[in-house]
Amino acid sequence: MIKKCCAMTIAILFCLSLFAACAKRQEESTSQRSSLLPEPGTSSEQDDKTLKIACIYGRITGEFWEIVYNGCMAALEELQAGYGVEGYCVAPADNTNVEQQIELIKQAVEQEEVDGIVLSSMNAAQIGSFITEYFQVDNWTPVILIDRSCNTDSDVIVSKVLSDTYAMGIEAGKQAARAVNGNGSYFCLGVLPDTPDWVDRSLGAMDYLTQNEPNMRQIGETIYWMGQEGRTQEDQIAYIQKTVCSVSGEVCILPVTEGYTNTAVLALAEMSSERRQHTKIVGFDFSEDFYQLIVQEKVYATIAQNPYLMGYRSTYYLLEYLLGAELQERIDIPYTMVTKENLQEEAVQEYLVCMGISL
Repeated sequence: MIKKCCAMTIAILFCLSLFAACAKRQEESTSQRSSLLPEPGTSSEQDDKTLKIACIYGRITGEFWEIVYNGCMAALEELQAGYGVEGYCVAPADNTNVEQQIELIKQAVEQEEVDGIVLSSMNAAQIGSFITEYFQVDNWTPVILIDRSCNTDSDVIVSKVLSDTYAMGIEAGKQAARAVNGNGSYFCLGVLPDTPDWVDRSLGAMDYLTQNEPNMRQIGETIYWMGQEGRTQEDQIAYIQKTVCSVSGEVCILPVTEGYTNTAVLALAEMSSERRQHTKIVGFDFSEDFYQLIVQEKVYATIAQNPYLMGYRSTYYLLEYLLGAELQERIDIPYTMVTKENLQEEAVQEYLVCMGISL
């Protein structure tokens, strides 16, 4: 009976919040969510103890992660009000200090004695190695990864809630071709080769353009690693400007993060108006600042994740697992393609509401 009430409560709370937060755009998720919940009447012992969840991110500030945090906190508040689940969301004081995130994980397991963790890994290699070594039979704790993968084969990883970055890359490739009418040059600005989720953004774009757009030519390095140690923003700007000027005609720049998109915008701002006119940027992710860049036509298009849903759904998914549901190994969060031309479309308007952006 407890199991049945918990499952029904989760489903009802999810539906109500979903409609309030993101309107019709997320209606299709209701059936998926219900299928992940334990079947009513299925036996599942919970020992009458209060379930406790820790959501540990790399940061909870900045436009993207603040929205992830808001989604997480909305879910935690609903679950607390609904049937007493305890939970918290935290990130290191220094968002570059991986050791601080490791300490937060240890604290969650050893001091808070949480039943499960939602984790956004700050470093795939270091956090992955820690997870592999730290979690053993006596402290086994289920972990759901969000936003990015982690280099571990540990069985504590019960699911990954991610955006389909390769599919996002394919969409970026389509928009790049559209931006230059299928006839031009392009180059990719990546993070680092050991960040597979971001690399997939570039690979998806390159694969699409190679296979479908014979008049689109790649220039510059295969992927220019913006995050390479010692590489300054001045170095990045110089590379962008040099690569743009290495060819005549139309050029499209494909940066894989919002930050690198802003760097590309800065690089073009220093170039001639004629060169800017023939250079387009197709970026990733979204914010109010990004919205303004699109309106001002400094960015042609962006392929945008939904950080609110990432924080919200991952918290619910963890509880479903703790109640006995079997989760998919990977659960994709929907993304949205935004251009100046489609800003008034219903799906984009609903996405902007999710992101807290007022037109």
